[in-house]
Amino acid sequence: LQITPQQQRWQADAGVRLSPTGTRLADAVSVGNSPLQMPQAVNLTLRSSGLGNSRADGHLRVGQGARIELEPLGRLSLSAATTLDMQGSAIAHGGSVSLALTRGTVASEQAYLQPTWLLLGGDSLIDVSGTAQFTPTTNGLRSGRVLAGGSVSVGSAGSMPSRIIWQDGGRIDVGGASAELDITLREVGGLNTTRQTVNS
Repeated sequence: LQITPQQQRWQADAGVRLSPTGTRLADAVSVGNSPLQMPQAVNLTLRSSGLGNSRADGHLRVGQGARIELEPLGRLSLSAATTLDMQGSAIAHGGSVSLALTRGTVASEQAYLQPTWLLLGGDSLIDVSGTAQFTPTTNGLRSGRVLAGGSVSVGSAGSMPSRIIWQDGGRIDVGGASAELDITLREVGGLNTTRQTVNS
């Protein structure tokens, strides 16, 4: 299973200005991303809040091999009231990933005794490492930006006893990135463009 949400935009077709009055919108535009623009970040929240404080519910699991990948700078939030089992991959380069247990005070002894835990499995990956984003150009220059590593939050809220388990082999990557970009500087005599290594 792979989840890769992307923002889609209405793009006017080349001949839209010549379309006669009464032309249907669907015949004048198309859905997609402009080839001259960077993809826009999309945020995603998955939450399992359960059925109330008197019941031990609220379970969220990202299974082994499952993959949630956002565009760079995207924000991913995963939360559950009772158990959050992370066995797959969550990727948001330069963005943020939050994993949280959210159950507060419970109203029954049965619910109180229900184990509450957050698990990062041995094959899990949380990757918010930096990356290079290149801007499409028509002048042949290598333009863009180099994003620094993002942030990861793993925690438990509320007054309930809980456990956070990180199994051997599970990975969290917040490293930076490096790329070569064409940098234009104003110097004596005019503008000068050189290719330089940019680090985040």
